[in-house]
Amino acid sequence: MSNDLQRRLDRLETQKSSLLTQIASLPPAQLNNKPAEDSWSALEVLDHLHKVEHSILDAVIDTIPEPAPRRPSTRDQIQS
Repeated sequence: MSNDLQRRLDRLETQKSSLLTQIASLPPAQLNNKPAEDSWSALEVLDHLHKVEHSILDAVIDTIPEPAPRRPSTRDQIQS
């Protein structure tokens, strides 16, 4: 993995951790409050972010090729 990619992933993890820490201090009434009738509550936004994160990770994982089957080495063949 490139240094740039690792730095970006580390930054995302730091931001996620910070967000979760801040959210943990909020009372349930504030988390469930909708500022307007047609808007989402903080909890609904967090749920959406969680679902999107998992969808993206699943899509990325699906693009990673399966490793080629391991060919038995000469040592493996001799020991069999």
